[in-house]
Amino acid sequence: MAINPNATAITANLNADDLALNYIYPTLESVGVLIPGVTINPEVSVEVGAASAFYYKNDDPVVTEGAAGRQLNTNAAGNYRKDILLNRSLQVDELIPHAGAHAISVDLVGDVLVKAAIKSANAWGKLGLIRMLNEGTAVTGTASTKSTIYSNIIDTIEAFDTANPERSTGANYIIVTPKTLGLLRKSDEFISNTVTGGILMDGIVGHVGGLTVLLSTQLPTIVHGDLSNYSALSGVEFVVGAADAFIAPTGFKNFRTIESEHYFGVKIQAEIVYGFDVADANRLFFRAATATPQA
Repeated sequence: MAINPNATAITANLNADDLALNYIYPTLESVGVLIPGVTINPEVSVEVGAASAFYYKNDDPVVTEGAAGRQLNTNAAGNYRKDILLNRSLQVDELIPHAGAHAISVDLVGDVLVKAAIKSANAWGKLGLIRMLNEGTAVTGTASTKSTIYSNIIDTIEAFDTANPERSTGANYIIVTPKTLGLLRKSDEFISNTVTGGILMDGIVGHVGGLTVLLSTQLPTIVHGDLSNYSALSGVEFVVGAADAFIAPTGFKNFRTIESEHYFGVKIQAEIVYGFDVADANRLFFRAATATPQA
């Protein structure tokens, strides 16, 4: 958080830490379906001010068979570090007209910062979903109905498990479109979040087939033009995945207010650097009516 790099407060009424803790970070954490430990891998290290993040990818261990008591041979090739460049960013540069940086109220700044944070988080979330689809594994079929949606989800989970024969941890979430959620709510197998009350996080709407269900209003807005690996895409219904499959680190989140050099007013500026990576396409499936890979 960097509203003013030279001080902890803009004025006596505008404390940078208060704005960050009470307005910005809660908003960034509550918007979208990219949630650490649920849909994205939390085991990623980002150094402060760094231009990259990294994680260690574990391939399948090598198991040998032979005489008991034989010499052990260490396999060092099964684990390796993978770096993710944080070379993309989302920026906001909004004007609050006819206001002074030393006279503006925290409520007004907070309102603009929250809107900026929501807009940034939504943009980041959609970019993440695009990366999921672009590098995930597609399953195609006729459009689901209220009678077939549950079986289609179970079939996709089965395809997921078949593609991961040596992984004990299966899929843990499903991201659905509003249309798919509507079909699920008409099925007996869907457990709404009203059953479990307030213990569920934002974005989570229930459970089905042993998976946490999250609603994404952005998922159906993704078209084939957003993807580089598919020449045709239509009728996306849901994404089934494991939390370890998708990496979504962000760098230092910069927010600040400054006097405008062109207008009579104050500018609210923000920049969030980010990077994405699909660690394993076999642990990220999506179902669509059409998903044609690029030739």
